[in-house]
Parts: sequence; structure tokens; C-alpha cells
Amino acid sequence: PPPAPKPPPRPGPSPPPPSCPPTLPAAFRRLESTWPSPTRRLTSSSDPERAFVISVRVLNGPSSDPASAATQASVLSFFGRCGQLPTLCSAELGVNVIEAIAAAAVAFFAPPAAPAPLPPPPEQQGLNGRQRAVVIACSVVAALLVVVLVWLACALRSYRRWQHTVLAQPPTMHPPTVNPPWRVRAPAGFACFLSHYKVQAGSDARYLHDLLGRVLRADVFLDSNDLSDLRSLFEHVVNSDVLVLLATEGVLSRPWCLLELHTAYTHGVPIVLVEIDSPRHAFGREAAKRFLRNLEVDLPLANPSALDEVHEAMRKAGTPISTRDFRDTLLDALERQLTSSSPAALGAEQLRFHPWGTDNSVLADVADLVTAMGRAVDRPVKFKTPRAPCLTRLLGGVTAAACCGPPAPGALKRSGSSRRASSSLRLPAYCMFISYYRSEAGCDARLLQLLLQQKLKRRVFLDSTDADDIRKVLAWGVARSDSLLLIQTAGVLSRPWCLLEVYTALRHRVPVLPLLIEGAGYDFAQAREFLERLGPQLEQFDIAFA
Repeated sequence: PPPAPKPPPRPGPSPPPPSCPPTLPAAFRRLESTWPSPTRRLTSSSDPERAFVISVRVLNGPSSDPASAATQASVLSFFGRCGQLPTLCSAELGVNVIEAIAAAAVAFFAPPAAPAPLPPPPEQQGLNGRQRAVVIACSVVAALLVVVLVWLACALRSYRRWQHTVLAQPPTMHPPTVNPPWRVRAPAGFACFLSHYKVQAGSDARYLHDLLGRVLRADVFLDSNDLSDLRSLFEHVVNSDVLVLLATEGVLSRPWCLLELHTAYTHGVPIVLVEIDSPRHAFGREAAKRFLRNLEVDLPLANPSALDEVHEAMRKAGTPISTRDFRDTLLDALERQLTSSSPAALGAEQLRFHPWGTDNSVLADVADLVTAMGRAVDRPVKFKTPRAPCLTRLLGGVTAAACCGPPAPGALKRSGSSRRASSSLRLPAYCMFISYYRSEAGCDARLLQLLLQQKLKRRVFLDSTDADDIRKVLAWGVARSDSLLLIQTAGVLSRPWCLLEVYTALRHRVPVLPLLIEGAGYDFAQAREFLERLGPQLEQFDIAFA
């Protein structure tokens, strides 16, 4: 039979007509959730600019993101089709769609225009030769001006420091020094060993210990400072370059002084004898020589236990010695220096230390002592006088004239109330004024000045110069001090200057601090009687009290 005929194929779905409205992108669907009112739609058909602004917000986003790029592509397609079917798109969006919206969308996605290039910077014109020379000259002048100003500031500061440290202090505080410094022979040794009788020359020894240390710039041995064990005393004598004997009236009656002399001579340590010029304990060279020659008889009379102490110390040292040999050794060590004949004829040198003298005389005595020490060890000695720095010397004349004027007239006529009022405006120049009798307490006063300045860190006035005008001493010293220290010795109240200093202090209400020196012979009963009958007593001492 003939095959059956095939049924005709069914027609498939027809393609959408071109008049079909485009589908709204999902970006606009999401826009509803971000609108201020969830029920509000794009109904502003009368305001196309709002639609344009909303489309710009929808299209805003990084184009590098794949999702954003797909959204942007769909929006472009949507607005492109809206250009062909504006009516259907308007119904879908609820706004009036015009060509301007599609153009705005396309323009938004166009690549941004390249920024305009920056204009080139203006070319700087170089300086010519004349301008360069002017700039260099101005720079050099400015640099020199800065250097001069810095130099002047440093010079002024240096002078003020020099004025407060050196010029304002006595010369003994900054004495000439040995140049080069004294080199000690033994390691951990001393430049000199000071042998003295403490009761008669304690203050002199302490003062010389400090002064010699600053002059020699080396260590000086003083048993009251450096001795912790009497058994090591002889070792310090041996390790010293020179033994300096401070000769007073009773120094040869002290057993330890004799042992120090014996040890120094037997170990080849040179001995230099310095006579302390003291009216209370005057040293006689001839009397000392006779004392040594009759040591077995005179020493027990002066000090009964001295010979026993000498023999005991020599026995402990392992070198027992007889009294005769001990005496002969001392005579060999000191006889040449105790000779009263001409020092030049015997090759010796008679040295004296005047503690009551002026600053210049004290420095001269110390210089003679150091020179004798150098001659004893065959070592030349040269001194270097302290000088101000170069900057200070250049400015010294001008600044000194401006800073160091005389005291104001009428300084002595100020009452106590005016002094208290002025003291509140400026500090006194000195923390203390030392009033003393030079012949009786010269070295005590010097030692007190040294120790007080080191302790109080302020200046202490000591009239140790060749002053011949009592008004300057009273105006510059007493009236400008916080207190007056009166060193009480036997004849201090018989000195007219001491009486004037105490009177001026009382008149200006400066506190007076009396200091009694033991063994100086001051008697309180006699002092009261002397002051009660001051007029006749002054006439008795032949003192002109004006």
C-alpha cells in the first residue's frame, strides 16, 4: 500500500514583534528600595531632569566590576531601544522619555577627556657675575658679623667668670704655679712632707698644705690629713721628695718630729727648715742647736716621755739606736741649717714664713720655699703667674672700668634701717668679715678664710693687703658683709683698726661673732676691764683714736 502521508509540521512560536517594549533593567528595580519612600515611583513625568539625575545615580559605579559593566550595558541597550519606542518606555518607566535622556546616558559612559597638560614652569634666569659677587660679599660680611658677635659674647662671659673667681678673691687663692707641675719621685708618693708641732703650728701647717698643693700641683703630706696608722708614718717620709720642717719654739721637743727628721736623713730625703715667724712661739736657731747638742739632758726636761717614745718607736721599727747616735744623726741633719752665720758661706738658706704678712709677702715666702725644695733635689723650678684668658685680657680694661667703681659716697653714713632696706635689693658683697690681730692670729685668719669660702661658697673679707685707708676697709668690707668674725687673742682689743671694725659693724647692725683661739692668751675679765676704761687704756697703749 502506498505510504501514509506525513502530517504537516506545526508552526513554532513567532519572534516578538519589534513593537514589544524593552525590559526594565534590574538596576532600576533595585532603585525602588533606595528611594526615600518605598511606595513612591518615578512619577515625575513633568520633570525630565529628575529622571536624568536618577539615571546618573544608577549608572555611577566602577566599570572594572563585571556586574557593574553588565548593568551599564543593559542600561545602554534599554535607552537605545527607548529611542525607537519612547511611548512604550515611558509607560514602563512612568516618565517621559526623550532623546536627551539616551544621549545623556551615552555621554556618561563615554571615556573622560584627558586633562589638559600643565603649562611648563617659567625658565629661571641665572645671575650674572656682578650679582654673584654681591651675594658672596653679603654672605661673607654676615658670617663675619656673626663670628664677631659670638666672640664678644664669649669674651664678656669669660671676663665675668674671671672677675668672680680670680679678681674678687685674694692672690693667695690663685697663686703662681710650678710649670711644669712637680713630678713626684716615688709612685703614690708626695712632693713634700710637712713636719710640725700641732700646738704651735697647726694652723700654719694646714694653710701651707693647701697653698703648697696648689703651687706645686702635687700631693703634700700632712699627718693630720693623711695619716691613719702611726706605723706607716716613716713610709710616708721615705716616699716624699723633701721633708719640710716648720720650725717653732718646741718642735724639737716632740718625739715624732725627731723621728721624722732621723728617718729622712738616714734614707737620703733632703730636709728644708722653714722658720715660722710667730711672736708667741719664736724659733731660735742657736738655741735649737744647743738643744740638740745636749739632747740627753734637755729633751727629758722639755718632754719627760720623749726619749722613751723615741726608743720604743725605733725598737718596733727593727732599728734600735742609742741616744748618742740618735743625737749625732740629728746634728748632722740640721746643724748647717741652724748655723746663724751667712747662708751663702755655708751653702744653706734661711727660710722664713710670715703668716701675719700681706698676701704678696706670703706668696714670696712660699716661692722661696718651693725654690729651696727644687734646689735640694737638684731640680730647676719655674713659676707661671695666673693670667686671664686672651678674650678676658682684651675686654678687661673696658669692663673693669665699668664694673669696678668706687663705693657710693655716704656708705658709712647709712643707718641700720637703710641697710636692711638696701640688703633686700642686693646681696652683700661678703658673707663674713674677719677682724684679727695680724701678729697673733695671722695664719689662723688665713686658714679660716680658706675653709669658710670652701664651705659657704661665698667670699670672705680678710684685710691682708697693704691697705693704708681705714675708710676703704670699713666701707668695702664691714658695711657690705653679713657678719663680722672677731678672732680673740691677747692684744686684739688694743688694735685701733680692730676696734673701728667692731664699732662699724655694731653701727650698721652687722652681727659680731667672737671666736676664741685656744692658747692665744685672751682673758675675758681683762677684756671687760679694758673696755670699761677704754680712754685711759688707749692712752696707755699710745693709740691715737680719731
